[in-house]
Amino acid sequence: MSMLRRMTEERPPDNVTFSAIDRSHLYERVAAELREAIFSGSLRPGAPLPTERELTASFGVSRATVRDALRALKSEGLVCSNGTRTVVAEGTADPLMQALTNLVQLNRLDLRDLRELRVVLELAVVRLAAQRGDETTLAPVREALATMRANIGDHRVVEEADVRFHVELAKASGNGALHLVMLALRELMGGHLLEYLATIDEPEAEQLTTTLAAEHEEILRAVEERDGVRAARLALDHLNRFYSDLDAIYDRAGVR
Repeated sequence: MSMLRRMTEERPPDNVTFSAIDRSHLYERVAAELREAIFSGSLRPGAPLPTERELTASFGVSRATVRDALRALKSEGLVCSNGTRTVVAEGTADPLMQALTNLVQLNRLDLRDLRELRVVLELAVVRLAAQRGDETTLAPVREALATMRANIGDHRVVEEADVRFHVELAKASGNGALHLVMLALRELMGGHLLEYLATIDEPEAEQLTTTLAAEHEEILRAVEERDGVRAARLALDHLNRFYSDLDAIYDRAGVR
């Protein structure tokens, strides 16, 4: 029997079909391999990734596919560019901040929700910082407070020092997740103090920043004395008072 005849007679069943291979998502497979190397620790924070040429050869794909994979990992905050090479990113809050921003823009989250979240997190931060903080981890907190006190008349410096005070406290808590979430929230909700100061005259602004610095001092003292309960109560009073005053300003200005 000829081969042509055998091929004609031995045809597969009609219900067996095949689909064309989809090569459009090859970059996802490349990204998944690189993601796994990052998560497993094979590629550690700060480590450079292989060059595009090396990745192209290793995966057997085009350079465009490699670039798409790297672009996807950058959007996830897993890699970044140091100017010359693509490297594994250090832990940052950028992806979380972008996700929260998107939810606010889509009206899935209200800024008041984020305020409440911040208050809850701040209370957890000061409690943990009181338990775990030490001279080394609390030193940047005290430095931020000193900067705030020394620059009462400079609104921008005071704002930056205020942010640094709370972020460094979160770091002193020893909880990396709390620190990252606090970073994201502070970036997303930043600028409130500057907005507040811009609406009042200079003597009142100076009094306000002096009061805020004094409240920070009380919170930090309670943390240093290992009194987490008192630190949390002071932090709650501090935040509630600030947001209450800020809301009054917005109401008068017809912003809300």
